Amino acid sequence: MPHLQRSAPERPRQARRPRPAVDLSARLGIVMKRLRAERGLSQEVLSELAQLDRTYVSSLERGLNRATLEVVGVLAQAFELSVLELIELVEQEPRRKRRKPKLQSE
Repeated sequence: MPHLQRSAPERPRQARRPRPAVDLSARLGIVMKRLRAERGLSQEVLSELAQLDRTYVSSLERGLNRATLEVVGVLAQAFELSVLELIELVEQEPRRKRRKPKLQSE
C-alpha cells in the first residue's frame, strides 16, 4: 500500500508589505547628500571624516545599502550632529513613492 503524505491546508497568500527599511535607507541617502552639499563636502572628504570607503558612502546616498547604527553614528560625527539629530532629519524627509521599473519596448 503506498504511503500518502498529508499536506497542510493551503493558506491564502497575503500581499507583501513595503519594507520600511528600504524607505529609511533612501531617505538617509537624501539627507546625507543634502548635508554634504550644504557643508561643501565631496564624497571623498566625507568618507575620510567618517572613515568609510567612498564607494560605500556613494551606495548609502543612493539608498542601495542599509546603514548600521554604528555607521549612522560615524556619519553623525562627520556632519557634526548627534545621532538623534541625524535620525530626526531622516524622519522629517518626505517619504518617496517607489518608481515602477520601465518596460523596454521592442
